[in-house]
Amino acid sequence: MSLSEYLQEYDVLNTGSGSGPGALKQAVVRRGCEWFDKNPDEKSIIRENLSAFGLDSGSDAVRRVIDNLLLHYYEKLIPFCLDAKEYYDYVRERVVAGDGPGLITAAREQGKAVVLATAHFGAIELIAPFLAAARLPVVPVLRFKTQHLSDMARDRAAEMESSGRFALVRFIEIGRPGTVAAMEMAAALRRKDILISMIDENTGYSIPVSLLNRKIAGGAGLDRVLNYAGASVAVFSASMVREGDEHYRFVLSPVAENSITPVQDLFDILGQTVKLHPEQWYFLHENITFFDT
Repeated sequence: MSLSEYLQEYDVLNTGSGSGPGALKQAVVRRGCEWFDKNPDEKSIIRENLSAFGLDSGSDAVRRVIDNLLLHYYEKLIPFCLDAKEYYDYVRERVVAGDGPGLITAAREQGKAVVLATAHFGAIELIAPFLAAARLPVVPVLRFKTQHLSDMARDRAAEMESSGRFALVRFIEIGRPGTVAAMEMAAALRRKDILISMIDENTGYSIPVSLLNRKIAGGAGLDRVLNYAGASVAVFSASMVREGDEHYRFVLSPVAENSITPVQDLFDILGQTVKLHPEQWYFLHENITFFDT
């Protein structure tokens, strides 16, 4: 059983109901530590990846990656233990927005669709609800590991939109029966929606990119979607940096509109972000394929 499935079993999902985020965090951390104790080889994967990218790979560094990985799952599950008003207050009070929402709004006012390219980094689960709380319609592209969580997420998004505090979050689910994700992504761009898409997964449509002086697979087909959409698109690297004590900073970095290598540009930005906060790049627990070994 994967870490994701282990943490998303019914007892964890129901822990926070009526108890608040504190109880949920304790449950996620406890079960996450149990999983790593049962799967000690997973720590070796993190250590090897840190070393491969020239990052600190000592025991403390590995521990920090694990701590942040578990925080990611906690952040994913927070909306299931808060009502719409409580969750609205949570994201509005804890996220420092910077000029990110303004950049998105300006692009849309110019008639452009918007792509927010994200990685397995920091509190990415808060990006969509934070923007929805700012009344910006977002379309995250993602893969749910369990049908139960998929159903819960869709129901919760509808409830939050009906509260009047959030714009509707419309998911594009990779692998969902009847869904062709690439076609739906292109359609969202033609509608001038705000598409949130991961770039550091290795899919059949990924291309070789450079990251921290290594060559890996990246993009997850985003370059093809941009070409296929045939729309005017503003592309941004987007991240939600953890700043401690459940406070966050939303960071948006634009990619030049005339760039012929937008995916590599995004990975150049990701590299600088990872250098600053290596412990927050939880993709380090994956089996990464390197093309330059």
